[in-house]
Amino acid sequence: SILWFQCQPNCVQPFFDVLRQQYQLEDIFSLYFGDNFSSLVLGGDDPTLYSGNLTYVPLISSSYYVVRLLEFQVWLLSLKIYSI
Repeated sequence: SILWFQCQPNCVQPFFDVLRQQYQLEDIFSLYFGDNFSSLVLGGDDPTLYSGNLTYVPLISSSYYVVRLLEFQVWLLSLKIYSI
C-alpha cells in the first residue's frame, strides 16, 4: 500500500489502507507539481489541478506503489533513465 510496505501480521496497518477503509477511498492516488504548490491526492484526482487526460501507470510490484521511470523532465531539462 502507499507510503508504507505491505502489512504483515505483526506490523502497523499502512496509513493509506486505514484511510481507504475509513473513508471508502479508491486505491488510486495522484501527484500534482505546480509553480506555487504541489499536491498529493489520495483516493483519486482533482480535476481543478490539470487539463487534458491523465496517464495511468502500471505498478511493477504488488507490495509497493512502484512504477518504472523512463524519463524525468522539468521545464527544458530532461533526464533519461536507463535500465540495466
